[in-house]
Amino acid sequence: MMTGSMRFAGSLLNEAQRRHLAVTLESVDRALMAVVRTHAPRVPGSQLRPWADDVPAAVRSGLAACGERARASLAEGVLQLGLEHTSQSTHRYLAAELTTAFVLLADARAAKMTAYGEVHPGLEAALDPWLAALTDQLTEMLCLLETGSDHAATG
Repeated sequence: MMTGSMRFAGSLLNEAQRRHLAVTLESVDRALMAVVRTHAPRVPGSQLRPWADDVPAAVRSGLAACGERARASLAEGVLQLGLEHTSQSTHRYLAAELTTAFVLLADARAAKMTAYGEVHPGLEAALDPWLAALTDQLTEMLCLLETGSDHAATG
């Protein structure tokens, strides 16, 4: 249970601080959701780096229960602070994820590898076309998102 000091704290925040705190707490909630999701017997992972199932089921179960309690406390605190509940835009989320992927792929080009040591003269010809093809696929997804979503129709 929260105290009246949380309501008072909420009244002390200016709008920029409220937005910052809301975004920060959303990130905490995502981390807690990840902990809760590990209760599932198999956690989906990356194709490049699969997850090892190295947390015993009893520990996963305990983590999930703690995570759920923490999420409930977080939700109560957000309510007490008077932070606005807004819907997250799937469109904006996907656009941001794709944009991040663009930046990561651009940073993976051979010319950018010099920070990690001497770059083999043939690396650019071998690696960059594949990265460019991946970038093209991201571009295709972003174009589809922009032209085929409700967001595109409504502005």
